[in-house]
Amino acid sequence: MNRKKVTMESIAKELGLSRITVSKALRGLPGMSLETRRAVLALADKTGYLTKERKESELFDHTSLMSLQPRRFMMVLQDKQPSFSNIHMELIKGLNERYQESNYQVSPIFMNPAVSKEPAAFQEWVEQNGINYSDGIFIPPMMPPDLEELLLKLPVHRILFNFPPIGANVDSVIWDVYDSVRQAVRLLILKGHRNILYIGDITSARGFRLRWLAFCETMAEYGLAVDPVSHLTASFDGSEQWQQQFQHLLHRNKPTAILSAIEHNLPWVYYFCGQAGMRIPDDCSLVSLDIAESPPTPGLSYYRMPIRETGYRAADRMIWRIANPGLPYEHIRLQCRYIEGTSIRGAPAKITPPK
Repeated sequence: MNRKKVTMESIAKELGLSRITVSKALRGLPGMSLETRRAVLALADKTGYLTKERKESELFDHTSLMSLQPRRFMMVLQDKQPSFSNIHMELIKGLNERYQESNYQVSPIFMNPAVSKEPAAFQEWVEQNGINYSDGIFIPPMMPPDLEELLLKLPVHRILFNFPPIGANVDSVIWDVYDSVRQAVRLLILKGHRNILYIGDITSARGFRLRWLAFCETMAEYGLAVDPVSHLTASFDGSEQWQQQFQHLLHRNKPTAILSAIEHNLPWVYYFCGQAGMRIPDDCSLVSLDIAESPPTPGLSYYRMPIRETGYRAADRMIWRIANPGLPYEHIRLQCRYIEGTSIRGAPAKITPPK
């Protein structure tokens, strides 16, 4: 087949299919067997046929975006979400900054989580917002599992800002907190610390559970047992009980190092260490995960989570997915960058009491 004359009609003729079937296969739409879809995609690749989406993807990668057709994307957020934070804002900024030279736009749309309990209410919300007529949606982290599951089933292109659930048919882009926690634990251990206090919710989100798993696995690799009771693993709510537990662990365990695994706990770490008379880093070293580009407190050693850069990468991935609907899904992790400060010192030497 002459590459210059390849069309959907010529592909359909060679495979004995209708033009509509070929068009659906190239756009990732249902209506055919898996074998038929693979045959269409294989012949298109072999002959160099480019759909308009693939042409657009190549333009997006290599040239100015001004010539691209308008596209409308959405990012779903929970209505009145207590955890709506700088992370969500940075993701939206990253997406729109990447698309700023194009005719693309990402708009936040808000959803009451209660609609996920009623199929009719969820479908009404989808229709009211025209989601099925959009070019794609972005699903942020900290989404309730039942709501996330519904969004993942929508018949539009989707990018997940999270570690994907088991078997999820979706592309995902996320900052790699698992690797960061492993690096942080190793760093503290190599500095001589064995009594490390972990502070952070370990249940309410997949990313939080992975941070805790990384902590436990890395400690175990160095022969150090982890008892959850000896760590502050409850979700932070500012309650007196949470504060009392923190103070109790500081006085009882007397850690030589603290790993603050969730950024919004950091001010409390400094406050309660000060209340307990523990100076950082003289009495207790500290390492944290954070989203700030510069240290949130002077001298803090931390792993910076590249939130906005994750938005950039997800923006590219959405265009790639539109151009390549039949290719396997991919899960992309961006490595966090270590910012060295002065909040980590070697563990104090043990003093042997006189006989």
